[in-house]
Amino acid sequence: MDDLVYTRATSIDEALSLLDRHGSKAQLLAGGTDVVVGLREGRLAARVLVGIEALEGLREIRVDGGDLEIGAGVTFTTLAGDPLVRELAPALAEAASLVGSPQVRNRGTLGGNLGTASPAGDTFAPLLAHEARVSLLSRDSRRTLSIDKYLTYRQATCVERQNLIDRVLVPIPREAAFRSVFVRLGRRNALAVSRMNLALLVAFEAERPVRARMVLGAVGLVPVLVDGAEKEILTERGNELVRGTVGCAAAAVAGSLGDRPSAPYKTRAVESLVREGLRRCGLID
Repeated sequence: MDDLVYTRATSIDEALSLLDRHGSKAQLLAGGTDVVVGLREGRLAARVLVGIEALEGLREIRVDGGDLEIGAGVTFTTLAGDPLVRELAPALAEAASLVGSPQVRNRGTLGGNLGTASPAGDTFAPLLAHEARVSLLSRDSRRTLSIDKYLTYRQATCVERQNLIDRVLVPIPREAAFRSVFVRLGRRNALAVSRMNLALLVAFEAERPVRARMVLGAVGLVPVLVDGAEKEILTERGNELVRGTVGCAAAAVAGSLGDRPSAPYKTRAVESLVREGLRRCGLID
C-alpha cells in the first residue's frame, strides 16, 4: 500500500475524469470499510484512490416523483435513521441498522456496499424486494439498471472502473398500505455476517394482501426472488400459507446452492426466516 496515491475529488465530474484517466489503476474511496481491507489483503490492485467522501451530491435522500432517491454516499447510520427511508423502505432501514459495528455503519456507504457486491450484503435483499434501480455515471453517459441486473452484471464483470454509482432509486409503493421487513440469520448477535437473510414486502388493499415480493439473500452470488411466494401470500392463510411459502423458499435455496455444503442447513433454516417475515407483516400470528 506504500505506493498508493490519494486524490480527493471536489466534484462528480472531477471524480469521473480521474477514473477515466487512471483506468484500472483507480479505485473510488468513500467510507473505505471494504476498500481498505481489500487493499491490505491484496484483493484490490489499485494505485490511485479517488476520494469522493466529501461530495455533497452523493449524500442526499429525497423523494422525486415516484421514487425515493438515496445518494450513494449515504452511510448506513443515516440510512437506518432517516425518516423517509423508515417510512417508504422500512426493510432497507432495518437492514442498514444491522450492518457491522457502529463504526462500520458510521463510515460505510450504500454505494460502497453495492460496489463491493458481497454475496452476504444485507442491503441487497431489501433493495430487490422494493424493486430498486442503480444509477451509474461515466464521463459520457448515465444508465440505470434494476438491482438484480446490476448485481448479476457486477459479479460477472466487476462493472467498468470508469463507472460511479451516484444514487439508488427505490420506487414508492403505489398502494396506500404496505409493510416491508428484513430478517437475518447470523453466526452470533453482534457483528455477524449474514449466513442467510430475507426481505418481504407485502402491499394491502382493504386489509387484504394484493402484492408481495419475498427475497432471500446470502444463498448464492446474488439475492433470489422466491418464485411462487406471492401466489401463496395472496391466496392462502394460516398453516397452508406457512407450508406453501416455506416450500417455495426452501426450493429457492436448494436451486441456488445446489450441492454446496451449506445447502442442507440453509434449506431447513429458511423456515424460521419465512415464519418471522410473515408474522411481522401481519399475515400469521
